[in-house]
Amino acid sequence: MRSNAISKAIIQIGNTVQGLTVPPGAVSCIISMDANDQVTNPLKAGRFWETGDDPTTSEGMILSDGGAYEILGRKNMENFKATSTEADKEHKLMITFYD
Repeated sequence: MRSNAISKAIIQIGNTVQGLTVPPGAVSCIISMDANDQVTNPLKAGRFWETGDDPTTSEGMILSDGGAYEILGRKNMENFKATSTEADKEHKLMITFYD
């Protein structure tokens, strides 16, 4: 579904649930996580849902340090919400949007 990269974003996720600001024309994106160096478990540093529901520290799809995740469909990107699994640790999500 990816075609041309049209935009990028970097967002921080922590103890507050964070969504994406989807640029006009985007129909998919790839998200890569750069976890905080002090995180207890880098393989389960964050969680997300594409349904519009808020993830919690124990429920949601897992975001791993260095992992890459493709979100297909504008609605899924608009519904994307992510959070850290540790309240005192913030992580960076790097996003590339495609048309």
